[in-house]
Amino acid sequence: MRCDQFFGLNVWARDLISSQSKRCTEYSIRVYEDGTVERLPEKNLAINQVKTERSGKHLFGMYDVTYDLFKYIFPDGRVFEEVEQITVWSSGPMIFTMLVDENGQPVKESMWDEDEISTY
Repeated sequence: MRCDQFFGLNVWARDLISSQSKRCTEYSIRVYEDGTVERLPEKNLAINQVKTERSGKHLFGMYDVTYDLFKYIFPDGRVFEEVEQITVWSSGPMIFTMLVDENGQPVKESMWDEDEISTY
């Protein structure tokens, strides 16, 4: 069977993006028409502070499948963009992406190494 395998960003890159989360507790109440107030259970949340936008660029798999690539805007003003690192063939395309900075320079830690790629 032939199919796409979209691996996307490596663990380091995904951790970088998720590391910008802030923990918070959300409290909610319901107020009914008769004046009754109900406090809902608290929710512990992690709110990611990184703004994620589609970059407008895409990668294409088999059978007209399209994969959107993203731009990540950090609270401190840093911007990283997801780009194709390599696509290898194993019963279909195996797509690996990485991050580049605002100048288009690769973020070394976000690059898949050959050993990781060869394990798939």
